[in-house]
Amino acid sequence: MGRKTGRALLTTLAVCAAVGTLLYFTKPAKSPHQAPVARPASSADQQARSSSPKIATVDQTQKKTHGPNDVVRSQGEAEPSVLKRPRVRFAARWNDAVDLSFKRLKEMRRAYLEASDFPQAVIEEMSGRAVRIRGAIMPIDPVPESGELRRFWITNPIVVMAGCVFCFPPTMGDLIYATTSGKPLSVGREQLYRSVLMATFLGRLELGPRKTDDGVMYMFGMEIKERLD
Repeated sequence: MGRKTGRALLTTLAVCAAVGTLLYFTKPAKSPHQAPVARPASSADQQARSSSPKIATVDQTQKKTHGPNDVVRSQGEAEPSVLKRPRVRFAARWNDAVDLSFKRLKEMRRAYLEASDFPQAVIEEMSGRAVRIRGAIMPIDPVPESGELRRFWITNPIVVMAGCVFCFPPTMGDLIYATTSGKPLSVGREQLYRSVLMATFLGRLELGPRKTDDGVMYMFGMEIKERLD
């Protein structure tokens, strides 16, 4: 009787072990990418979420568009009150105009900021000088439907193509305050705001800094004689 009981017990243990092994190897493996099981949020979780700061997300596909009422301003890093001596102005010799670059303008601006004035040699050479320069046309005032501009910026094209000059004002070395005393400059309003409108101008250079009656500040001005292209 004792031997039969022992055999029955061993048989039972063997069966249990076999069943356990079978269940272990047939259990579906948990995927590493399996989503966690959702559970209802407790009241403490809800309170923590409501009190935590919310992070605003920016839709990168939405870009700010500009229209005829948008204008460009300079950074205004030089106040007109620091002028120390009168500028030399002489009659522009149009047949002796020199090519001017924005690289040169930036060098002149740097010299001005270091000494709070232009070097005397620069004043004598460039103040009132007939110059030619090529740049991007940017509005100072809201553009009328006619597209006629009495004043506008001649802007460094590298700065225009690098970012939005309406949102991030250029330095005074990247802008020329251009004015027309005769026929206004005619531009297409849509083209002005949808693309980079380039042009080459001949005019007389003015050294600043200056501030207009309506508060527009500039370091370099230009009285336009004509558009060359």
